[in-house]
Amino acid sequence: MAKEAVEDWRRFQQDTEVNNRKVNVHKGGGTFEQIEWKKLRVGDIVMVAKDEFFLLT
Repeated sequence: MAKEAVEDWRRFQQDTEVNNRKVNVHKGGGTFEQIEWKKLRVGDIVMVAKDEFFLLT
C-alpha cells in the first residue's frame, strides 16, 4: 500500500510539471502567446517547434 502511495505521489508531481509547461497558442493576426498547458482549451491552435516537447493524449 505504501508503494502505491509513493507511485501516486510521483505521478502527481509529474502531471503537475507537465501541466505547468508553456506552449505557444495562436491569438489571431499572426501573433502567439505563451500559456500553460493546463490552460489550453479545445480548438486552440498551438505552434510546435522542431524537437520541442509535445504531449499527445
